[in-house]
Amino acid sequence: MSKSRRVLVGVVVALAVVGLSACAKAPVDAISQAQSALQAAGDAEAATYAPDAWDAALAASARALATSLGWPVLADPASGLRAGAGLDGWLMHGADLLLRDVDTAAALQPELVVRFGGQPTSKALSLWMARHASAEVWLVDPAAGFRDPQHRAGRMLRMGSRQFCDLGSEGTAAPSAAVRPWLARWQHADRLARAALADALALESRLLAPHVAQLLWSAMPEGAALYVANSMAIRDIDAFAGPRAGELRVLANRGVNGIDGQVSAALGAATALRVPTVLWCGDLTLLHDLSGLLAGRLHGADLTIVVTNDDGGGIFEYLPVAQSVPRSVFEPLFAVPHGLDLGELARGLGWNSSRVAAARPLAEALSRALRGGLNLIEVPVDRAANTAMHLAVNEAVRSRLQAEPLP
Repeated sequence: MSKSRRVLVGVVVALAVVGLSACAKAPVDAISQAQSALQAAGDAEAATYAPDAWDAALAASARALATSLGWPVLADPASGLRAGAGLDGWLMHGADLLLRDVDTAAALQPELVVRFGGQPTSKALSLWMARHASAEVWLVDPAAGFRDPQHRAGRMLRMGSRQFCDLGSEGTAAPSAAVRPWLARWQHADRLARAALADALALESRLLAPHVAQLLWSAMPEGAALYVANSMAIRDIDAFAGPRAGELRVLANRGVNGIDGQVSAALGAATALRVPTVLWCGDLTLLHDLSGLLAGRLHGADLTIVVTNDDGGGIFEYLPVAQSVPRSVFEPLFAVPHGLDLGELARGLGWNSSRVAAARPLAEALSRALRGGLNLIEVPVDRAANTAMHLAVNEAVRSRLQAEPLP
């Protein structure tokens, strides 16, 4: 294995009650000799047996490791590493977008992938790992859970992610010159992808889901919590959220629950954290947990819900079924348009409600809502325009990457 293309794509090291075993320490020592590596963080995991516990100190440890070894960092939204300045210069915010370009994904060929935690949200990242089948994959999970449904991992490590980062950065010299070309290629692609995204969104005057993702990401106050629902919301945060200086607690229920129970889960998070909390979800996600709206009124919680309403299941527009069946079949069986007034539903259950269709009114409504109480902000979105916008972003990124190939 050549040392120029070794890649660290995330690690979670397990801490047993008695401490680290010698067999777990050895891989850490081996990794710290790598000339080039990449971190892709899944769910943030502390050095305990609770694999998805929040670890506010992880960013500093990850930065120390990335700085000492010259590793670029890829981070899932739920990792806790995408917000804050802790990984500035190392974190590839445009990873999901740039890896959608097949030529770029092929050129960024790893030999070693080490993954923190669970499966990443990004389909492009998962496909990138799958297409490079010759790459060795290490998976680290402190709870020894089943987090490798593709059966790609050749080595399992039981440690916490922060502990691994701390061990890996101890006594490590500055990265060698051999690392720089690999890191530079990722930085080049990330810069181009984010520039193409900004240009594409600026051309669209309507407020669509990608704009909402960026506005929420930038407008949430320091120390607040953003609960991102499943389906398109978590994917749009992954793709469109860029650098953000202020800390932000990002929560997501990734698992078999799908879009069920998201309102109730966000209410629980808001009650436990006692910080300004926003749930971003789609209209069907909200409708799947209307009883959560009632629970919020009964328990006197503080929560703001921003719901992008495209009158149906927009995620299905990106699946092959959207092109393989007639619209007369697709709409009632997959999109499931409902035609409901979501604000009226919310008001009937004791929530304040507003409807906005532009960026400035959304920012103003969000600011008012975060003062407290139960608030629902509905953002109507044209489903066809929203789908076209996503495809236009992909094409803009691909064209920019093709015009300025990797160094």
